[in-house]
Amino acid sequence: MELRGFNLSTEITAGAAGSAELAIALKQRVAAAGDGVDDPHDGKRRQHYGYHLKFCTSSYKDAGQLRARFRRRGEVMLKPYEILTEDDTLSYGVLFCPPEHAEDDMDELIEKLDIDSTWLGWDANNGRIELPISVAEHIAELVEAPVAVVEVHPTFERLEVGLIWLNEYRPIEEKILP
Repeated sequence: MELRGFNLSTEITAGAAGSAELAIALKQRVAAAGDGVDDPHDGKRRQHYGYHLKFCTSSYKDAGQLRARFRRRGEVMLKPYEILTEDDTLSYGVLFCPPEHAEDDMDELIEKLDIDSTWLGWDANNGRIELPISVAEHIAELVEAPVAVVEVHPTFERLEVGLIWLNEYRPIEEKILP
């Protein structure tokens, strides 16, 4: 936008300086003509333009585009055990376990619950087995390990935006916090 001669309204958004004020003035002018009243800016009465104006701020547009991007990414990168939520985030169950137990625990889940291995995944960064929510709910009271439902953004970083514990086996630091 700067290359085209526009000054940015802030460093955070891509809005041009003065564009919001201009859009509001134009919207008021078109609305006044449609209502058959004097223009609030110059006092002239104008004929109805035959249309109305809508105004979306750049931050509103950015938020809409981000959500649409989340939805598209979520649909494309969805793993068999994940669900795409109404908020366009990904949700799935997790079973926390130390890395040295992960392979054995996953084999045991596959054998005892008769599920396909594609319905499980290992998250080494967070020390947990990812699995369908229905499986997490089923095993929550049967295992002596933390089980939860996790909600993440469908991005490479997978920012965690929600965590619901399904049993009482929580990490020590979680039990201390109110």
